[in-house]
Amino acid sequence: MSEGTGRRARRWSIGTAVDQFFFVFAGLAAIWLAYLSFTETIAIGWWGIAAGIVFWVLLAYLVLPGGRRLPIVDVRQVTA
Repeated sequence: MSEGTGRRARRWSIGTAVDQFFFVFAGLAAIWLAYLSFTETIAIGWWGIAAGIVFWVLLAYLVLPGGRRLPIVDVRQVTA
């Protein structure tokens, strides 16, 4: 093989391993929280389901990257 096309060995560090561990841990914790929220919401009844849907929509709007570009409220008009 020529020098330009050879593959370099991937270097692993303790920081990379810790970062990947916490990434997987946070993903599993998020799935567990979603499961608990879903089961407890159903236990409350129909109003709990409606409140759960409103909560998840609001949470997705605030947390997801593209949510703030939705033209629901124009920040320039609110602050003026």
